[in-house]
Amino acid sequence: MLDDRDLRYMRVVFAGFGLISLLWSALFAWNILIKKHLTERTANRIYRWILLTQATSMSYFLAKLFIIFRDSVRIIGAKTPFSNWGDFLGRVWTVPIQPFTERDYFNSMFLAFAGFICTIMVVLRHKGLVRMREKDFPRLLWGFLAFGFLWASVDELVMIHEFLGPNLAVIRTLHETLGITKYPDDLIMLAYFGGGALLFLRYIRYLMGRPSAFVIFVMGITFQGLAAINGVPGLNLNEESFEMYGGLCYFVSIFWYAYCEIEDSLDHYHRLSKQKL
Repeated sequence: MLDDRDLRYMRVVFAGFGLISLLWSALFAWNILIKKHLTERTANRIYRWILLTQATSMSYFLAKLFIIFRDSVRIIGAKTPFSNWGDFLGRVWTVPIQPFTERDYFNSMFLAFAGFICTIMVVLRHKGLVRMREKDFPRLLWGFLAFGFLWASVDELVMIHEFLGPNLAVIRTLHETLGITKYPDDLIMLAYFGGGALLFLRYIRYLMGRPSAFVIFVMGITFQGLAAINGVPGLNLNEESFEMYGGLCYFVSIFWYAYCEIEDSLDHYHRLSKQKL
């Protein structure tokens, strides 16, 4: 049975979903009906604002879902050392609990900084302010890295995978069938690591273009991999420390990759300006 508070919160959720649907409709109508009636410059400017509003709305909507759940769930009792049983919307959920330490906040901060740097590089490449050479990152790789690091930063703070693991039936079934991890959410950590490994192998020739940054980036993968396999039964590693070290390595390596690309582009433009003179 839903109480008034749950219904009020769900109205907010559905209102957010409706706003996102409206923005997607505006984006579709823009490409089909409106764009042809404006100049190219005006059209591109309005399009970027619609896209930015869309991305911001989706991010806010997802964050709101977790905030609503966190603030309104009614704890029933303890389940594991890392989770409680909770009641929300007439259903029993697994509610993750985790005492945050300085390492968690530092890891989230390092990942967020790395994601912001990648986002800036996507914008610079789109604007043509940073030229693309054979050993430079493609814009798509910068985009993948931006999404991955920002997602990981948010996950670290709001415990997305800790919540999804025990509450999604498909994850629980895989966990019970495979039996390779201690808890269901550890499967999601392994999936994160697997996705990152595939991205690494796909773009390894670009990552190796800057040897010093590549070594630090591989160190970050190693630390994050150690944190991910901590979910394997029989292992008891210091997961938070490895995550923090991995986040720091990612931030340093991404900063170095971006700095080298920008510096090379500035040197190139400087040489061209001298030739013109």
